[in-house]
Amino acid sequence: MKHFLLASLMLGFASMGYANTVNNTNTFVKKHTRVLSEEERFTVNNFTFTVQNAENRSVSLTKYTGTTDKEVTVPAEISYNNDTYNIKEIAFGAFKGASTIEKVTLADGIEVIGWSAFTECTKLKNITLPSSLIHIAENAFQGCIYNHRTTKTNQKYPSVNL
Repeated sequence: MKHFLLASLMLGFASMGYANTVNNTNTFVKKHTRVLSEEERFTVNNFTFTVQNAENRSVSLTKYTGTTDKEVTVPAEISYNNDTYNIKEIAFGAFKGASTIEKVTLADGIEVIGWSAFTECTKLKNITLPSSLIHIAENAFQGCIYNHRTTKTNQKYPSVNL
């Protein structure tokens, strides 16, 4: 069964133009893998990112690890291993429980704020949303201070009133 599977795999690669590399699996892997692949993680400063799309170089911010910052700015892009990645999403629970943060600025280019992204950020009073924002998930700001007002920068999403 193993030989049949390997032969089928080799035949499949040969038909896709990889005939010169299928005779040595290690050569194939070295020549045809990306620096970072989908779902791979890396950390820069106080942010952990997960690659969403390696070809387009887009990532999700999956975890904020800072413990004392009062103000946080999430940039539009981040450099890692001599590559630049576009930050497209603040993922599920990325800032959950970050109790010292009072102000967050999200750079233009970020499109999604995930479910419970800022849950239990009890001191969060101000967030600047980018014009590129497409979706704010349910419970994104659960447990944050709610002051019953909508600011001009927040008219696109009036339900997000911190």
